Amino acid sequence: MTEQPDTTAAFEADAARDDEVAALRARLAELEAHTTITPGAAAPDAAAAPSTEGDAGDDGAAEDADLFPRTATIADHDFRYRMPRSGALAALGIGFTTDTMQIQTVQRFLSGYLAPASFESMMNLLMDPEVDFEEEQMGELLEAIVDEAAESAEVQAPKNGPTR
Repeated sequence: MTEQPDTTAAFEADAARDDEVAALRARLAELEAHTTITPGAAAPDAAAAPSTEGDAGDDGAAEDADLFPRTATIADHDFRYRMPRSGALAALGIGFTTDTMQIQTVQRFLSGYLAPASFESMMNLLMDPEVDFEEEQMGELLEAIVDEAAESAEVQAPKNGPTR
């Protein structure tokens, strides 16, 4: 009889991800409470949107630290991110089949796992002609995130999928 692998690490990774999802849903509900969008209406003016910056008790940096607890420092710039799931790593690998698909896959991956402020910062750095931050540094950021995720408990845990 074959011994079943211990899936405790995968279960614990799922539980941690559930907590992360709950925190993101709570934040989304909070943001939706501040903004109402009517289908077909013009997008709200950014200047007219309620700002949470500077509100008493609201610290965006602390919130990013809770939702995006990891930091990668690339070219003296800090980027906050959350741990990608194994499925996202698989999708990233699959998405490298064509140049167009590669660009779209990397963009979706980074926009999904970087904190919004970090993603915006990365895009600003890439677009700024005065700053030495190019696709090589973006690749280093992607590599730092993927390398840490590849060593995570979820990815390292044995999989009990179907066998042939």
